[in-house]
Amino acid sequence: MSVVVGGTFIGLFFLVWVAVLILPTIFFILTQQRALAKCSPANQTMSPGLAWLQIVPVLGFVWQFFVVSALANSLANEFRARGIQEEDRPGYGVGLAMCITRVCVIIPILGFFSLVASLILWIVYWVKIAGFSAKLDLAPGGQFALPPYGGGYYGPGTTGVAPYASGGLPQAGYAGAPQAPAPAASPSTSEPSSAGSQPCATCGASVPAGQAFCNQCGAKV
Repeated sequence: MSVVVGGTFIGLFFLVWVAVLILPTIFFILTQQRALAKCSPANQTMSPGLAWLQIVPVLGFVWQFFVVSALANSLANEFRARGIQEEDRPGYGVGLAMCITRVCVIIPILGFFSLVASLILWIVYWVKIAGFSAKLDLAPGGQFALPPYGGGYYGPGTTGVAPYASGGLPQAGYAGAPQAPAPAASPSTSEPSSAGSQPCATCGASVPAGQAFCNQCGAKV
């Protein structure tokens, strides 16, 4: 009977351990992997799949530092490429503090306080990375940067018609669209008649009354 009770207790403890620790860790690493994957390959400083090495015992305590740094650099590169204003290394400060407090858990006496701090920092860091990842979803391909030439662009305020037509030039009616040149003023063919003047029969210029020749073309009036 005691063996059955002991086995049941161990089974319940294992399920609780999986639910409390393993599952959140899996979803957390999945968030990191997705954020890395949303960065273009040219901006990634680490392959997204390498984030899963954090789940390896012992190695994970060291590898987490590399993941946090690489993710911050990758996001910074991607945000810069898309023209999105963000902090220099997104999430790096909180992530580094999380990693340090996780390692300090093994220190006697200080371990309990480090555990509490690491859990809080873990949640804060997780939320920040999820927010950065969502921001990349809201700005696919650089919504806040100049749209690529030759492609359509659906930005804020558009109603189903891409303001950027093929060839990369904005369509008429949108900011930045090429405007038709204003018609050049045609040269005047005649000067306004003033009192005591008459138009020249040859060029149409105004000739003062009593003058025999036109000042502009020299023709006799």
